Amino acid sequence: MQNKRSILACVSGLSFLLLIIASCRPEELKPYTATGNGDVSKLIGTWTGTAANQRDVGAEAKNFPYKNQDITTPLQFSNVKLTFNGGTSGTFAINYGTAPSFFKFSSGNWTVDDPKKVGKIYLVNGVDSIVMTMGSYQYLLQNQLQLKQTKSLLGSPAIIYEFTFSK
Repeated sequence: MQNKRSILACVSGLSFLLLIIASCRPEELKPYTATGNGDVSKLIGTWTGTAANQRDVGAEAKNFPYKNQDITTPLQFSNVKLTFNGGTSGTFAINYGTAPSFFKFSSGNWTVDDPKKVGKIYLVNGVDSIVMTMGSYQYLLQNQLQLKQTKSLLGSPAIIYEFTFSK
């Protein structure tokens, strides 16, 4: 009698297990689409300033206490809007709002070093130009753009400005 119960329990457990396995079906695989995290098309649109930081390269090298400073509020950076128009290059516009004009100009043409993996963005107005280095591509996936501008003194980097924008 005990053997019959254990056999029945085993058979019913096995039946239940087979039923669960039979009811499982694999999901259809979605087609793979390659995404270029650093693709130039991710830059197109209007970006609003969220943070600005100033780093002193000399102070960092000498381990001074005041190496960097958040200049978002003093520059009123949250009022700044940067717009990239075009495709792999085009025009740009910077609306400073109530912020001071901390770049050399507010409009012109832009281009990049590599349209598939942007490393540098060149902002050009006539004979003036600014070279901006891109931050991490992970920022772009989160609709954020980090740009770095290095100012040199006597051929050596002196100050690095880090600007963060969001879309």
